[in-house]
Amino acid sequence: MDNPNSIGRVIKALLLESEDVARMTGGRVFPIVALVQNPMRDTPCVVYTKTGLTPAGVKEFPSYGLASVTVSAVARSYQDMVVLSGAVLNALAEKSGDIEGKSIKRIAWRDARDNYEDGMFIQEMDFEIKMRMDE
Repeated sequence: MDNPNSIGRVIKALLLESEDVARMTGGRVFPIVALVQNPMRDTPCVVYTKTGLTPAGVKEFPSYGLASVTVSAVARSYQDMVVLSGAVLNALAEKSGDIEGKSIKRIAWRDARDNYEDGMFIQEMDFEIKMRMDE
């Protein structure tokens, strides 16, 4: 069984495959916000964090897992944040298939909220990812 905790590699791959996200961020896609060392240099960027992972049992073994991931579009202006968050949504929402060796059944967008911190505008988007775990 592949480690379901490595779901971040799916998120990063889809984000970097998006021409819009890659162009706007210059490839700055980080797995946790702590890696954004210098916000003035490292933005705009996208930060993703796994916030939960729940096995879904089918018969005797959890065949599927549901991963909760928060993906944040971070920019120095509100308008740039809005544009980047739209590109993130297009890159992730409703995607499925074999991605980075994982069988992804569906990436569903669940929620979004604005934030402002240390001079940065942040759009936090919550996604739920259904994946096979028994392969």
